[in-house]
Amino acid sequence: MMLSLALCRVSPWLLALCQQANPSPAAPAASASSPAAVPAAVGGSAARSELVLLELLDGNILWGEIAGHDAERLEFVRADTGGRVRLPWKLLGQKQAQKLQEAFGYIDHSGDDLYVDAERLVLTDGTELIGRIVNRTESQIWLKTQAATIPVPILRLQGGATPVRVLALDVFTREELYQEEARRLDKTSAASRFALGEFAERIGAFAYAVANYEACRELDPAFKQAERDARLARSKMRAENQAQVDWLERIDRLRARDKYDEASAELVSFQETHKNSPLRAEAVRLGQRIEREFDKALRRKVPERWHFWAYRMIQDKAREPGLSVDSAIAVLDEQMSAEIVTKVHTELVKSLSANLTPEQIQSLWKERKNQRNHTASYGFGTWLLGEDAALKGLVFEGEASAQAAVSAASNESQEFAEKLKRYLASQDLALQAKNGGGDGVDREAFWSSLSPSSKGQWLLAYYAENSGDMEIVAVNASNCSECGGSGARQLVNANANPAPRQGERSQGGRSQGSGSSGTSVIQCPTCRGLGIIRRVVYR
Repeated sequence: MMLSLALCRVSPWLLALCQQANPSPAAPAASASSPAAVPAAVGGSAARSELVLLELLDGNILWGEIAGHDAERLEFVRADTGGRVRLPWKLLGQKQAQKLQEAFGYIDHSGDDLYVDAERLVLTDGTELIGRIVNRTESQIWLKTQAATIPVPILRLQGGATPVRVLALDVFTREELYQEEARRLDKTSAASRFALGEFAERIGAFAYAVANYEACRELDPAFKQAERDARLARSKMRAENQAQVDWLERIDRLRARDKYDEASAELVSFQETHKNSPLRAEAVRLGQRIEREFDKALRRKVPERWHFWAYRMIQDKAREPGLSVDSAIAVLDEQMSAEIVTKVHTELVKSLSANLTPEQIQSLWKERKNQRNHTASYGFGTWLLGEDAALKGLVFEGEASAQAAVSAASNESQEFAEKLKRYLASQDLALQAKNGGGDGVDREAFWSSLSPSSKGQWLLAYYAENSGDMEIVAVNASNCSECGGSGARQLVNANANPAPRQGERSQGGRSQGSGSSGTSVIQCPTCRGLGIIRRVVYR
């Protein structure tokens, strides 16, 4: 009988009725894989004869007894039919499966990385030293590592110490870590002994773990009985194979330092040397962890380094003397993507794996997900794109909104708007030309006047928008700060219509005098009549 998930919270009378109608079959003979008790935390009570509620991955539940288990599956006797089923762990709900596997000793957190605060020192020759600073003198810094406490001459340092988080065993020995933790031990508490045993497992001090779990059992035989006994058995086995444990630990430390090639080679050597090792399942899991974290590191590093090298190479290009805008665009169009791939590949071959190929870099870049946004702006050089490219993808308010703004303006503003309209209609601002307006001399003169950082931003925006390498999130525009988005400037002629001299009378409300119109309109010299600054948001 398969019950719906809604019946997970059953009343006591329903449980009793189920037990009466479906008495549990006789318990099988005790074996190494049969638990003495099922922890209440995972759905059953401490008594073997009571029913256990299993929550399946598809949302259904089963009542029955856990008759046995191994690393691959759970053997379960159903309460409704008395039938014996073998359920792979992956068919159980994830949380309950994890709790059961932890209780039975199939999930081991003893190998989880333990980190401590430390300092990184960089020497003048580029060498990095990582450890804990324990003393300082006028001429030396004393740095503690796991191997020794070494003096570092201050004159050999390149800058100050940098705080870092590192593996505890890179700085301290197992004995030092254990003795530091043991200071907090309450010898009369089973819980304190159990916690110290867990810590000893975590740092690989399995002889200490055995001693603490045995002391825990003597103080309180019922305290976390199933989990404690599983941990005790595992710790005894590992204490007997401490050399193999240390080898796997060295491999895992290589993995934690992103030395995946070395870690993989060492693991192969371990498996060939110890073909019948009791730790072979752990070695397999370590191999899977190396592969999984190598893939994660690649998927994190490739986008990160791609953006780094794109910015770095474009900024370097922008600082080249005599670089014309057209030659810079040609480099972006024809070479930049391939050069970035080469840079990222060369770097990651050194830092992650010598087996990487440029094709893998390109593939991982295309598969990137959940990346943060970056922004680049064409700045006041937006007009160099040409009108079509500069306005592409931007949304402007229509003529109606412009007319509404004009009607609401003052008479003086209306007069300027009319002049601007006539001016823009009568002038060829060269924005229609694909070369960005003006002649080549004008464009290059403007380009050469830009600072290297402004050139770099312009080129970065162009690369992001046109290379096809980047995902465009948005294209934004802001009004030119000089003309307010109009594309033109109004000039006031100070010599026009001067005020009447003393004794003179004005006619028709206007002063007499020579001079041209009081105002004139010119193209905005900053944005070259375009009126906007274009920005690209990409990732």
